[in-house]
Amino acid sequence: MFSRVGLRLRVEGQGRDARLIEDTAQQEAIWTISRLRGRMSLRGIAAVVDDRQNLKLSHEGVRTFLLVHVANERTVLPPER
Repeated sequence: MFSRVGLRLRVEGQGRDARLIEDTAQQEAIWTISRLRGRMSLRGIAAVVDDRQNLKLSHEGVRTFLLVHVANERTVLPPER
C-alpha cells in the first residue's frame, strides 16, 4: 500500500508515458483510518480497511500512516459525513 509515490496515488503506464493517478480506494482508506483513530485497535482498523476498501494493510502500516500523516497533519481530511 505504501509505495514510492505514496498513499493516494498510483503510477499508470511506464517510462515517459507514466502518469500519477489519484486512487480513490486509497483516499477512502485514509479517511477510514483517520476516523477510526482512537476508537479501535490498529488491527481492528486494518481489518475495517480490508473489508471496506479491499486494501491489505497491516496494523504496523496503520500505525506508520498515523504517525507520519495524521500526527504531523500532512493529510487533509474531508469533513465527517
